[in-house]
Amino acid sequence: MYKKSIRQTIPCPKVTKIIRTFVGQAPFGMNIEITGTVIAGNRLGNSLGFPTANIALDTAAGVADGLAAGVYAATVDTPAGTFRAMANIGTRPTVGRSSERLLEVHLFGFRGDLYGLAIHVALHEFIRPETRFCSIAALKQAIENDKTTILDYFDRYGIQS
Repeated sequence: MYKKSIRQTIPCPKVTKIIRTFVGQAPFGMNIEITGTVIAGNRLGNSLGFPTANIALDTAAGVADGLAAGVYAATVDTPAGTFRAMANIGTRPTVGRSSERLLEVHLFGFRGDLYGLAIHVALHEFIRPETRFCSIAALKQAIENDKTTILDYFDRYGIQS
């Protein structure tokens, strides 16, 4: 089995660490880990029924370089425990494109407030690329579909929170 790890400390106060690990022949062919502090967002995810914990990815520090924009199956370590999650990396093109890339993570089964706290996100599987939808309703339907795909992924590999 081939294994390659790159560990790097990023000089950015919002994202404290990113670790990339690529493992051949493993259930998770890709594993990208990001530790950062949760910042306030625009709360759109909350109004859609999918509240998110947001981490700003500082492209100037090179954190987002090489990370494909889109949706991922993820797990998240928080002070309240570990949760299965769906994550999005991107600029939110449906709700007004921004030049700032964000990591937005919806934690399945989590209720609470993570603002200002450090969380550790492990991206396990790329689900689909970032897409500009024609409406908020179409975005919400895509998120519902992503949720189903990601929960099926976790069940297939026996990943529990």
